[in-house]
Order: sequence, then structure tokens, then C-alpha cells
Amino acid sequence: MKKILFSLLFIASFNTIRAQILDEFDSNNYEWSEFSTKKSQAIIINGKMHMESSVDEPATTFCYAPIDITSDFDVKCDVLVKKIDDDNVFGLLLDYLDEDNYLAFKVTEGYACFEQYREGRRVRRYPPCQIKLKEQKKAHVELEVRKESNRFVFNINGVKAMQVHFGPNYEMVSAGLGFMIGGKQKVDFDNLKIEQ
Repeated sequence: MKKILFSLLFIASFNTIRAQILDEFDSNNYEWSEFSTKKSQAIIINGKMHMESSVDEPATTFCYAPIDITSDFDVKCDVLVKKIDDDNVFGLLLDYLDEDNYLAFKVTEGYACFEQYREGRRVRRYPPCQIKLKEQKKAHVELEVRKESNRFVFNINGVKAMQVHFGPNYEMVSAGLGFMIGGKQKVDFDNLKIEQ
């Protein structure tokens, strides 16, 4: 009986082990897209993904992460935002296939929202949810998106901002993930953590 109980505990503990990946951007192991123009940029500086955008040119960067998209996972990152207000936006991208196909979890002053793009068109948008994120300068924010079966949970600073449900037939098509900013914004993304 003791052997059976020990075996069951061992199997149960083995099944709960989760893989964890930490990307501090120092060596660019995941080949993040980097660019720089006169109006926007996404470049790795001092171990952080530094992004800048202008009013008429938003910025996105992405990589193809070692995620099993058929299973549940958790993506977290630390964000240093130059200015949080209602004119600027920043966020996480998932299911990133290319610049026309992705899921976007966006944050601005007082609100979080979710949008899905396919073939360059926004095909789904959840109404913005109110969050406790006030106008401020040099703000530290933690973003987290958890995939749980057929839903995504978006947390900001450890508090649930919104939950997005998909039908049972929805399947992610890409392990691409990234960051986005819009408006006249400067943001540093750091300590990207993926658990699965």
C-alpha cells in the first residue's frame, strides 16, 4: 500500500512540473525583430527591449518562442513605461504569425482591451475594461497573459484586467509573441518569463 501511495504521489508531482524560460534579452537567443527608423524603433539596449513610437507610426517587435501552443502557458514581463496616459498604448502580442495576424492585449490609462487581427483586419475586439492604472510618468508595470484551455486571462500588476473566451474550435496558429506600443511612447520590456 505504501509503495502504491508513493508511486501515485511521484506521478502526481511529476505531472505538475512546469518548464520555465526567462529571456533577459542580453543575447537575443530568440531572434527578436529589431529595427530603427526616424519615427519608431525596437532595439535591444542594456538587456532590455527598448521601443519608441510616434503618433503616426506605432512599433511592434516579435520572436518565435519555444511554446507548445496546444497546451496552457503563462507569459509575464516587466515594463518600464515613460508615460501612461490616454493618448499612448502598450501591450503584449500572442499568436503572432505576421504583421497582419495576431492577438493584442493592450493597456492605456485606466483601460485594458483585447483585439484579434486576421489578414490585416480587426476581426474581434472586446470592449475595453476599466483597470486601476492612472496617468503617471516612469511607471513600472507587470503584464501577464495566461492561456487556459480556450480562454486567455490578462493580468496587470497581478490583478485580473480581463478574460477572453474563445469557442472550443479556436486553435492558436503560431508560437510568435511580441510587444507593441503606440502614440508618442517610450517603453522598456524586460524579464520575459514563460511557464508551461
